[in-house]
Amino acid sequence: MLQEWDSRDREFGVNLCETAACSANAQRSEGSITTASMAFVIGVDHKTGKGYWRATGASNLPRTEGKCDLIADPSRAATK
Repeated sequence: MLQEWDSRDREFGVNLCETAACSANAQRSEGSITTASMAFVIGVDHKTGKGYWRATGASNLPRTEGKCDLIADPSRAATK
């Protein structure tokens, strides 16, 4: 599940995998949003637990890749 985070309301939004392409394997999970001229990928490396993003194509971004903070959804936390 890949959810948007609303920093203003401090809550998670919809599952982006319902409208964007998402994939997972033993090494990583990724979600991507693509247009005719660019692709934006956000993911997590399962080995390191680190999040990342990258943009390719006509993004006009000053940076084309970087790290992401992973925020756990407290409503999905395991209960004892």
